[in-house]
Amino acid sequence: MSHDRTYNQRQLKLMLEAIESFRKGNSGIGKLISDLDALVSCLRNTDESWKKAFASNWGKLEDIHAALQEKDGRNLKGSDSETVATAVAELTSLIQSEISE
Repeated sequence: MSHDRTYNQRQLKLMLEAIESFRKGNSGIGKLISDLDALVSCLRNTDESWKKAFASNWGKLEDIHAALQEKDGRNLKGSDSETVATAVAELTSLIQSEISE
């Protein structure tokens, strides 16, 4: 396994840990967004189509977080909660697909 591949695997696993922490309620959506943003920016030689799919789902989380901040709300409700769950599931799938390659 190349050095870049080993390095990326560590970053991807940290992404899964951040998602799991969010799912368990140990961290909020803002922390998840920040962690994923920092970790994806560290990836080396990653496929552009993967990055675009990741950015699309990450952007959905960011949009909902911004809307919550505007409303001074902290709890996800209704369709926002569903959108977050779907985006998190998609991100998890994308990350797992990169790990298994």
